[in-house]
Amino acid sequence: MTRIEAVRRYHEFSAAHRWKFEAMLRVQRVIPRVPPRMLGPAIRAMSAPRFVDWSFGHYLNIAPPSFASPPRTRPAGERVAAAA
Repeated sequence: MTRIEAVRRYHEFSAAHRWKFEAMLRVQRVIPRVPPRMLGPAIRAMSAPRFVDWSFGHYLNIAPPSFASPPRTRPAGERVAAAA
């Protein structure tokens, strides 16, 4: 895969999943606004195996590792061009 192809694939993937990534970011930004007295019980609830399995499974459905292609092998001494 060429650099141009990789950038195009990344752009297409990101654009198709934008709303999902933005939703996860909104949830992350809510956490500092949770009152401290509620944060402890919330963290304990989120540490339940069922919640952990659901949340990680949900993330992996959004960005599956299989989407990434295996790394290309480069001949010894070949330099990687800096991203523009």
